[in-house]
Amino acid sequence: MILPLLLLFGGVFTGISSGLLGIGGGTILVPLQYWALSQYSITGDIAMRIALGTSLLIIFPTVIAGTIKHSRMGAVVWRVSLVLGITGALGSAIGGMAAAHLPDLILKRIFSVIVFFAAFRMLFQMPSKETRSFTFKTSVFLGLILCGLCAGVISGLVGIGGGLIIVPLLVMTFHFDIHKAIGTSTATIPFMISGGIIAYLIEGIKIKESLPPYSFGYLNLALFALLVITTIPGAYWGAHLTHKLPKNVLRKGFSILLFLIGLKMSNLI
Repeated sequence: MILPLLLLFGGVFTGISSGLLGIGGGTILVPLQYWALSQYSITGDIAMRIALGTSLLIIFPTVIAGTIKHSRMGAVVWRVSLVLGITGALGSAIGGMAAAHLPDLILKRIFSVIVFFAAFRMLFQMPSKETRSFTFKTSVFLGLILCGLCAGVISGLVGIGGGLIIVPLLVMTFHFDIHKAIGTSTATIPFMISGGIIAYLIEGIKIKESLPPYSFGYLNLALFALLVITTIPGAYWGAHLTHKLPKNVLRKGFSILLFLIGLKMSNLI
């Protein structure tokens, strides 16, 4: 009884974080599901891959709920979101296939380095005063493609939506207002993670005899159903809260979250 309640609570927190900060929530979902699977004696590598794949599956409807709210508030730059999302889908498929063959220790170290860098840059970089007007010059377009591919690979590798990478890049590189960076990131994630979801499905089917019940590839529908019923309403409420908070509070809050995640994944806390 305690395990389902903890999963439900974790789903609420994940949803709010997703809508509030423009992230998918995989940084919460992955360790939460890994812990839950370990309670049923699922082997470490299999548990980690199921946690990664199912995390992406849960993120998909969760961020759609947040996107609806952000879009209504005029905080989504759709042209940017589509370019990042489409290129990111290719990257996440590559990352997902690679993750199926890498040990979890390497994945944790890759993830920790990435979030520490993003946290440092977000915390100490001065915020831009306004959002850049995009004309899709060649340099801007190529920059978005590169950002999408990189964020997608990381998304597939470590089971996150990609917002941890997209938000800092939009703010630092393309001078986005923090609210529009969060909204655009949220709208990007459903496109981006689709490639990773497919990769985890295909790679997991190859070893279906080793998977727990209700699993399709590395996607577990039991965990998905239990978590998604709380992540979706949480994301919608979190997206609403984003537009009520000052920009500096969001930047600092996002940076602190990244530092804590990096420390946890590095086993330093």
